[in-house]
Amino acid sequence: MVQGLLALLSEQVCAGCEGEVLRLDESGLCDSCLPRVGGLPRWFPVEAPVREAWCLGPYDGPLGAALRAAKFGPDLRRMEGLGQLLAAAAVGRLPRVDAVVPVPVPRLRRWRRGFDQGQVLAEPVARALGRPCLAVLGRRSSPPLSRGADLAARQRRARASFRARAGAPRRVLLVDDVRTTGATAAVCADELLGAGAQRVYLLSLTRRRAPEEVRAEPGADVRLP
Repeated sequence: MVQGLLALLSEQVCAGCEGEVLRLDESGLCDSCLPRVGGLPRWFPVEAPVREAWCLGPYDGPLGAALRAAKFGPDLRRMEGLGQLLAAAAVGRLPRVDAVVPVPVPRLRRWRRGFDQGQVLAEPVARALGRPCLAVLGRRSSPPLSRGADLAARQRRARASFRARAGAPRRVLLVDDVRTTGATAAVCADELLGAGAQRVYLLSLTRRRAPEEVRAEPGADVRLP
């Protein structure tokens, strides 16, 4: 009876399926949800100035749920676990780069959460690739976006938010937590190219799928190309 009570008390809630399980990965996912995440970076089409882009999985799946739990918990340990998943997927599967650069969050948000998720994700990727993690991009405070803001609004906000220091590495792997419209990645790439970079790649933990992708396979976890 005592053992059963201890087992019940040790159950945890999986961020992906919300099921109560006895064991979770450091990312906050159970053994049933982890295989749905996969271990390979998924290429997806992206527009210039970003050269190529990859993510680990879609935002509307268990990976996105784990990311939300880590960000809004906030839960640094879970975010570090997600960084380890991303790093393991990146090794030997991406173009050669000179440095890994995180997309920074606003200073106030970082203070409230206690961490910068871009940096937490980028550092293990850099270690796995044997490259430095450089804080080349700076972030300015900007007004919050309204819900459902279009691409043009996101681009205007992004252009006012990011600045890159001179002397950026030639080949940069930009790391972010979620790719929504691509506005942030495009502006960051522009800044890095203006600061001396020649190629900018994007590695995002998750990405939001376009409506046509969701309609293509309703109810399924669509695997990105």
